[in-house]
Amino acid sequence: MRKVVVSFLLGTIALFQLNQLKAQSFELNTAQKHFNNTNFSPINYKISTLDLENYSEDPIFKNANELAAYRASINQAYIRRDWGIGLRLGDPTGINLKRYLGGNALEFNLGRVFNDGFSLFGHYLFQNPLEPEGLEWYFGFGAQLKTFDNNRFENQDEFDFGGDAIIGLEYTFSDVPISVFVDAILFVELIDDPFNLDLDAGIGARYNF
Repeated sequence: MRKVVVSFLLGTIALFQLNQLKAQSFELNTAQKHFNNTNFSPINYKISTLDLENYSEDPIFKNANELAAYRASINQAYIRRDWGIGLRLGDPTGINLKRYLGGNALEFNLGRVFNDGFSLFGHYLFQNPLEPEGLEWYFGFGAQLKTFDNNRFENQDEFDFGGDAIIGLEYTFSDVPISVFVDAILFVELIDDPFNLDLDAGIGARYNF
């Protein structure tokens, strides 16, 4: 398990560095396209100083608010949430993967449960925006498979399968591709103890790319 976590962290760092390079390239390309649509030459404009502190009157942006809106649009464009991968701490604790689909999302998690076993779940989520910007609440449904040691029978594992109902909060930072979340999951067992209920909860963070 330790090797898996270390490999996961190294892979996340590599993805972060790659995303930073893509973000810089995207911003420069976007600025270049903006300049190409005006009569102003980018040769005389410092693209690296597109910020409010260095703002001065120029033929591209009419005021500081226009410049701020331009910067925000760039940030929202390249800090995207097509995929998110991270860690979930709780029951279960493990690797969490999320695929964003506009206003909805798919979530998958593989991890360990408290009673010395493993869990794999998948959920379809409905994302709903809140204030402040970047905060969302979500709910959804899915299925979960659990396996753990059964002390009633020697050397025999128990498998539980059932449906999930999930509710949670997620916050995505505007300046870095990171999301943090907290959730609660109601598990309704169908196999092998039908209609047994189990309430799980967790917190976590994901890197978005």
